[in-house]
Amino acid sequence: MKTVKTREYSLEDLQEAFGVFVKELDSEYVKTQRLLRRLHRVKLGTEAYDDAWAELYVSLNVLETKANTLREILDEISDLQDTDAEDESN
Repeated sequence: MKTVKTREYSLEDLQEAFGVFVKELDSEYVKTQRLLRRLHRVKLGTEAYDDAWAELYVSLNVLETKANTLREILDEISDLQDTDAEDESN
């Protein structure tokens, strides 16, 4: 059985990753809004509507994935800060 090593990241690494993902999440949110406006402009039942819906669906999934990654980074930052606080109190 192969052992998988986990890499621990520093607080600075996680904060930098957080900043990157916030920008990416913001960018994807803007894209999602644009796609939603496009969906409202095209006629229901047309190929253009189907294309707009498909693009919006993909964008929403990307948005969800980035949000989940951001949540994981925040959890890791919180865990590191809690660990640092415990170490300082001992």
